[in-house]
Amino acid sequence: MSSKRSEKTLRAAPAAALILAGALLSGCSNEHARSALTPGALVQDAPFQLAGASAALGAKADARFIRFGSTSAARDETVEVSARVLIPHAAPPPGGYPLVSYGHGAVGFDPACGPTATKDLGPDDAPRVGALLDSGYVVAVPDYQGLGAGAEHQGSGGHPFREPKTLGHNMIDAAHAAKALLDKLGIAASGAWAAYGESQGGEAAWAAGDLAASAGGAGLRLVGVAAEKPPTDFTWLVDGAAAGVLSQGEQISYLRLLRGLQVVRPELALDQYVRGPLADKANQDVLFRCFAQSGDEVVAIARRLRPNDTALSPQQARQLTAWLADWRLPLPETAPSGAEPAPVPFFVAASAQDEVVPISSVRRAASEEEARRSAPMRLVVQDGGLHHEFDDSAEAIAWIGDRFAGRR
Repeated sequence: MSSKRSEKTLRAAPAAALILAGALLSGCSNEHARSALTPGALVQDAPFQLAGASAALGAKADARFIRFGSTSAARDETVEVSARVLIPHAAPPPGGYPLVSYGHGAVGFDPACGPTATKDLGPDDAPRVGALLDSGYVVAVPDYQGLGAGAEHQGSGGHPFREPKTLGHNMIDAAHAAKALLDKLGIAASGAWAAYGESQGGEAAWAAGDLAASAGGAGLRLVGVAAEKPPTDFTWLVDGAAAGVLSQGEQISYLRLLRGLQVVRPELALDQYVRGPLADKANQDVLFRCFAQSGDEVVAIARRLRPNDTALSPQQARQLTAWLADWRLPLPETAPSGAEPAPVPFFVAASAQDEVVPISSVRRAASEEEARRSAPMRLVVQDGGLHHEFDDSAEAIAWIGDRFAGRR
């Protein structure tokens, strides 16, 4: 599927005048665009080249790069975020394409780690996106704030790793921007969309379901949320640090959590919360860069860690717990006053052996979600192995298909 776009050309203007006028107009228009930016607004789109594990997706779909406005809960403003949008080669069904906003797993902190920068979704996410395309869905994959090729347009701030509200808004706003792209290209869309993701993307999808009622935006209807192995609460890492019982791998997760928290709470000084190898700037550079590129070095650092490297005073533990209270799923009610949001069905799948996402926290969040919003909840707990081993995508995608078909 391709589209021909007309190009306007400037004629008969002196080169120097063109350069000067262009610079002035560009500066004014960029400043105006930033001030007028709204969540879900499409800012830019262009063809996109896929690579790595994602290269094979090019046989299934046309890929587009987009920049769009998205709500930053971390910064309390609208910023530009980037995404890729994949449009199946297969013709749309009657009524138009359904849309899935897909949340990828954790990739790191640097903008270069985002999928639109690497052009690759990696071995965990690319197969899931491929299966969604095979099902006939348009798929939008946001980088998340601070990541990807669009991060240069955001100014300061960075990636608020693990902060669910920003992640959720990125998912919602990516769906609206993808719908705007389809409208621009003259491609029919059904208006139905689902949020789906794994690991950090599962957290993002869950948060999107909680925020959708208050996020606004016309033209889309959320039919369901599917989340695989979603982190729902991070205070267990604080409790473990305070008790001195975190494993070496958990100590790495704890430091990365603090770095994400620091984006939202700049007053947090890492050197007050970690010691030893974790306080070393060179080691932090390794631990915060793209996760796919630093596996052996991370293992080497982890082997040198001792319980005291993440020890906390009672006051520090209380402060971190208070800060992280807003990062707990499900998110508080966000519907406008007096409004009764329609309950959104949830599918949540997790492994009983997951060492990154405690199964007790997933059970607690699922129970609260169902009770708080009267949301239909399907919770699947399997003996699915460790976090990186667990994959219930076939069941999740089949469940999404039932939601699009209107089946219960």
